[in-house]
Amino acid sequence: MQDSLNWIETLNPDKQNERMLGFNYYGRSIIDKNGAVKFIKIMKAWYCIFDEAPEDIILTGRYTWSEDDEGQQSTGEYERLKFNRREVLDLLNRLTEFENIKDSLHAYQMAKRCNVKRVMFEAIRWGEKNARINSISPGIIVTPLAIDEFNGPRGDFYKNMFSKCPAGRPGTADEVANVAELLMMPHGAFITGSDFLIDGGATASYFYGLLKPVE
Repeated sequence: MQDSLNWIETLNPDKQNERMLGFNYYGRSIIDKNGAVKFIKIMKAWYCIFDEAPEDIILTGRYTWSEDDEGQQSTGEYERLKFNRREVLDLLNRLTEFENIKDSLHAYQMAKRCNVKRVMFEAIRWGEKNARINSISPGIIVTPLAIDEFNGPRGDFYKNMFSKCPAGRPGTADEVANVAELLMMPHGAFITGSDFLIDGGATASYFYGLLKPVE
């Protein structure tokens, strides 16, 4: 089924938007309007297939090797991937909702939400290997690129955000690194499958504070 994703034309921003078929699984991919239409059709086709599946789905994954006590490859077998039918259908249904995306901001918000859910899903798989996985979602952090934004056409937008968020300022790279350090160190050993929002309370202010949109 994964091969059907190679029917979708995408752009690789890491290679000057070079056109390719399928997704860059080790970086970023951009789907234009035509690619998005095909992507949605494929997701709907997958939905029809899994709608006929049993409640507990077992799929064949990649071929993996195990090592003996001396570190030599000894036996190999295909992964047995287990999924719940209802969860798969729910995910596919959410993916087809991309056709209802209103603008680039909405697309960004959807992408961030997908990342949060992906981390939660992968935490289960990596937990079986005694590994943890988390993500960090920084808000406006002072970097050379951000400084250009502050002094650009959207400068007033950012200044307004800073003044009305609880922290009253943008963040620094060191503050993001402090959270990363916690997650990587033994003190964070019980944390996995989580996303950490580091935005000085800007998102909270959009829902409950001065940044809340006027209806």
